[in-house]
Amino acid sequence: MTSRDYIWKAAQRDLKLQAIPILSRSQVIINVQELSTQEKAQILYNHLKLGDQPVEFRAAVKEHLPEIAERKDFLPETARRLGSRFFAGRLSAKRDAITAFFERPENFLLETISNLAADCRAAIAVVFMNGGRVRSPVSSLDLEPAAAAFGVSAGDARNQLDALNGSLLLLAQDDQGPYWTYKHPTVSDAFAHYVAETPELVEIYLRGAKPQSIAREVVCAGVQVYGAPVVVPDSLHPLLAERIIGLESYSLVSFLSYRSNRTFSALMLEKRSDILEHLRRFYTPFKDDIDASLVGKLHEQGLLPEEIRLNFVRELHHAVVVEADASFLDDATLEAILTEDEKKSILDDVETKVLPQIDHHVGRVRNEWKKEYPPEDHFEGFVKAINLFVSALADKTDHQAALRSTRDKVSMAVSEMSEDYEPSSSTSAPTSSSTPRSAPLVNLFRDVDE
Repeated sequence: MTSRDYIWKAAQRDLKLQAIPILSRSQVIINVQELSTQEKAQILYNHLKLGDQPVEFRAAVKEHLPEIAERKDFLPETARRLGSRFFAGRLSAKRDAITAFFERPENFLLETISNLAADCRAAIAVVFMNGGRVRSPVSSLDLEPAAAAFGVSAGDARNQLDALNGSLLLLAQDDQGPYWTYKHPTVSDAFAHYVAETPELVEIYLRGAKPQSIAREVVCAGVQVYGAPVVVPDSLHPLLAERIIGLESYSLVSFLSYRSNRTFSALMLEKRSDILEHLRRFYTPFKDDIDASLVGKLHEQGLLPEEIRLNFVRELHHAVVVEADASFLDDATLEAILTEDEKKSILDDVETKVLPQIDHHVGRVRNEWKKEYPPEDHFEGFVKAINLFVSALADKTDHQAALRSTRDKVSMAVSEMSEDYEPSSSTSAPTSSSTPRSAPLVNLFRDVDE
């Protein structure tokens, strides 16, 4: 007895079925994709009724269960996990959370893949390393890299393609002929997480993961980002560049700002010179602008062209005078871009053009206010900026009077704005189920919480 058809298919090759005819004749195969809605509902009911979830949870999710039973992506194993506190003890009982639990059963698939034999994992890797689609019959050139990564023969990997057909993989057909792909897209995501957890499988991850996922999950060697599961050594930079080079500029700017080392940054700037063209205009505050962050990173790595640095300094200086943006005093990376003379020139203008104009800046900030936003919070950044300016000038001149004036005028503005403050409602209309409720199904789940 097995709950996995790929195990049975693989075992058949090693069994003498003619010696035990009952193995061929007496089979009961349950295809979970072909279960009726009523059967799914009964399975879901049983797992919740007989599981160890508390009554409060079962009562809260009861109204969503008929809709869950009608889902095409319903899996009995996911239903079992919903009824278990071990797997779903912290799951919200809201409709969106329950729906997502069935819609993206990635944890279940990840555990399944982790428990597969090496040749089965190699078979999935064949599809994964070819972008989720590989023509059948699969060539040796496509089989061998995946087989070698998992220490099995190309023949074993080929055999497991057939064994996994209909469970994790699917032999599909188009006008060009048959091809192997995933049974469900979440198989790709789960396999990507599996290989990402093993340093020796980084190349497989880079070849098969979606470019958007790569840009969010990897870091270059020597860079530390909390929660990044994949570290890419310098030897794989050409492959990394090949996989993400087609992403939109914003994603690449973000990657180079926080996840790239000097070697990879130099490679990407060579391949995508257009990235530097984005470093011409910035929004305030500069410390929150991803383009400004990249300027800081490239300067730190010694890759920032002087022309772009000088333009950045001009833009920053203008933002300080016109919008009282103190980002360069709040972000050490931005401050490091400035020479001592440039910093002195900016602070001189702060002293002569910003601090004497507190009334003007309070009025400017007030005019940018939207009525649904708390007035006190709206001025928080401005007050902090004036504090930073006053502190930076403290060795030269005492500007505490300007700071007191700022607080008084902001307090007066906030008091006046509070009369017009219209906080947005925190309540929203109830979300109706996208699937009509079947009376028999509702009746089936009536006592699931008793």
